Amino acid sequence: MNELLTISNGQPTASSRDIAEHFGKEHKNVLRDIENLIGGLPNFEHTPMFFKTTYIHPQNGQEYPMYLMNRDGFTLLAMGFTGKEALAWKMKYINAFNAMEQELRSQQQSLTEADFSALSYEARAIIKMELQQKQQAKQIAELTTQQQETRTMVNQTLSAITRPSTSDAEEWKEDINHTIRQMCEEYGLNYHTTIGEMYAELEKLGGVNLSVRQKNLQARIRRGGATVAECRRISKLHVISQEKKLRWFYEGIVRAYRAQLVASRMR
Repeated sequence: MNELLTISNGQPTASSRDIAEHFGKEHKNVLRDIENLIGGLPNFEHTPMFFKTTYIHPQNGQEYPMYLMNRDGFTLLAMGFTGKEALAWKMKYINAFNAMEQELRSQQQSLTEADFSALSYEARAIIKMELQQKQQAKQIAELTTQQQETRTMVNQTLSAITRPSTSDAEEWKEDINHTIRQMCEEYGLNYHTTIGEMYAELEKLGGVNLSVRQKNLQARIRRGGATVAECRRISKLHVISQEKKLRWFYEGIVRAYRAQLVASRMR
């Protein structure tokens, strides 16, 4: 159908040998990149993006490994190729996939029920099997994409909420407040409502009354010479930052709160 692709398992595929030649890579390095990708794919045995096969070298007649890949496999592999020439070849391959997929669709649509009935039993079975394989491949690819997106989201979340707690009270307040505001923005939450719920949870967990502690701290620094404005700037978060145990409890509450939000998004 075209010089870049062939049909395998009922779908257009590109070969690792051709890709290595067109993108100016050594074939062994392309094989290595593909196998690294395969190692990172969940449940690869059910993910038909890459198909391992062999070819006969025209000069020595020996058999060597190579891979065939569908559009999704090519897209994953070509992500790492950069430069103007690489971009030009990416566009050629994309156009080739589009053209071949359109031609396959046209052929399938042109096969009328009468034509299908006129085929031999074996031919009908092959066509049905190829259609089923194509549908299964599409479903598995969609599932794999969802799994990868979920894994990325969870990793980003864990990275954001498991940073080590700093010993400096002011720096700790800035860090935890930044984390909460970022979480509220990401999930469309009201900041004041969210911290109110977290303060209430902390009071239950730590057996404290943050409002009382806030007033006591304000009174204490007022007696020490602080202005009224300075006293008013003492928040409940300031109270929490003064005690290591409360800070530890509060960090745990923030982690649990965000974990629940992540879980709710994945349902």
